[in-house]
Amino acid sequence: MEAMTSINFIIADAQLSATLDDTMAGQDFAELLPLDLKLTDFHGIEKVADLPRSLDTSGAPESYKPEVGDITRYAPLGQLADLLQTISKIARACPAGCI
Repeated sequence: MEAMTSINFIIADAQLSATLDDTMAGQDFAELLPLDLKLTDFHGIEKVADLPRSLDTSGAPESYKPEVGDITRYAPLGQLADLLQTISKIARACPAGCI
């Protein structure tokens, strides 16, 4: 999959570079930018944030195995998630990019 867009996350005084995938979810997330999100910790596994609307997940896999730094859209809650730990394959998560 080719990278679509380079973006930056600004968290407090830190800036992290990220790349959005060339997927419907990645493209749809890019259309929301610029965006202020409140990240919250989810069991030390990931940081999650509520999005202002659902992302288009057309063409997304039924499940995939995210890696540390992946930016995903978790379907049941419609949240954006950044993985802090590698986890097993999860269903209804849609890859959107990586940090």
